[in-house]
Amino acid sequence: MKEKVNKTTTELLEEIKHLPDLELEKDPEFIEDYTKGIIIEDILKLMEAKGISKSDLAKKMRKSHRYIRNILNGQNNFTVKTLVKLASALESEILLKMVLINTKYDDIL
Repeated sequence: MKEKVNKTTTELLEEIKHLPDLELEKDPEFIEDYTKGIIIEDILKLMEAKGISKSDLAKKMRKSHRYIRNILNGQNNFTVKTLVKLASALESEILLKMVLINTKYDDIL
């Protein structure tokens, strides 16, 4: 079984700089971990901005502190339902956009 490694978004971005685009396109697990890292980073930023602790978030979502800790440590996968509940608890919105590979960021806006 392949060992899961939790990396920060910054660490993942550093890895991206050193890999050709084609390698990334062929590695769904890397892309999954990278995307999860971005989502977790967004959640943590919102929590900090709103002064919400892990315990507060757990109470708002009616989940255990352990469940929230596992999400924020990247140990749990997110379902759309979970993301919606997180967004609601943080009084925020989810923005998601799927685009063709190699689409320039400016073309998305």
